[in-house]
Amino acid sequence: FTGKLSPPRQAALGFERSGRLQSMLVSEGQAVAEGAELARIDSAVLISRLREAKARVGAARLRYAELVVGPRPEELDSSRERVHELEALLELAALTKARQDRLAQEGVVSPEGNDLATTQVAASRARLAQAKNTLRIMEQGTRREQVLAQRAALEALEAAFATLEVELRQTVLRAPFAGRVGLVRAHPGTVVAPGAPVLTLIASGPLEAWVGVPPGPAEGLKRGSEHVLLVEGRPYPARVKAQLPELDRATRTSTFVLTLEESEGLLPEQVVRLVLSRELPTAGSWVPLTALSHGEREVWSLLVVVKGKEGPLAERRLIEVLLTEPGRALIRGDVRSGEAYVSTGVHRIVPGQRVSPRGSP
Repeated sequence: FTGKLSPPRQAALGFERSGRLQSMLVSEGQAVAEGAELARIDSAVLISRLREAKARVGAARLRYAELVVGPRPEELDSSRERVHELEALLELAALTKARQDRLAQEGVVSPEGNDLATTQVAASRARLAQAKNTLRIMEQGTRREQVLAQRAALEALEAAFATLEVELRQTVLRAPFAGRVGLVRAHPGTVVAPGAPVLTLIASGPLEAWVGVPPGPAEGLKRGSEHVLLVEGRPYPARVKAQLPELDRATRTSTFVLTLEESEGLLPEQVVRLVLSRELPTAGSWVPLTALSHGEREVWSLLVVVKGKEGPLAERRLIEVLLTEPGRALIRGDVRSGEAYVSTGVHRIVPGQRVSPRGSP
């Protein structure tokens, strides 16, 4: 049964994002380890965006820490001193207003001067009230809503930063498994599209044979069973790895995957043949292939030696070929056990012709 060799794993690798190919770090046939760098695309713009995002995250973290901690002691002291200062100014404005009221009653000052003193008292009270309110807010600390809002803003900036880090890693193409580089399809300077293959990677390890076998003979192939594969006439031991759970629609065969124990010197896509032996529960006889005659409509015949009036004669008997092997065939038909037959040169003999069996005088 015929099939082909295939590597255990093979992948056409490409980048997940578009960009200009900056460097191809491997060449055809080169062995690479898992995780090795294979190629790079230009990442200058991403690096610049990553630095900007890092700065934004740093500023947001500082602001978040400031809101969590709340006002510093120095700021609270300064706010309290401001309240004391405004209280003193209010007291001064109130004394000035009382003095202006007495002078106004004595007719010493004009009404305009008294109005100005009244305005200064009102303004001092307002500034003091505002300062006390600011001090109260500072002593209570930052509102929970402000802290939560800043935390959400920080998480959004950190997520954007993490996304840029992922995109930066995607500018480097790495080997998903150990193997050898196959065809390189792109070179530095080429603008590659997302998912477009830039090279092929073939996994290291013994090759596998994919062979289609009809349902009947396939019953003898079990997972783990050992068999012989022929590649250009040379035998290679192999073990059944798996059977695909469906029939091939074109060939109506079941595909078996066999792992070669040794595949040194072999290449993928080489033709392989699976050799199976089986027992046929039928009676028959083995004869040399040279004893068979091929007639019309795929009819086979055998020249049997029978007794005639004037001596042994050649008689044609129709037979069925059950199985062929190198140099011989298993047949059945109108041939009895022990009958002599013409083993070679059948093309020179016609039915009814006298023959002399080997060893006769």
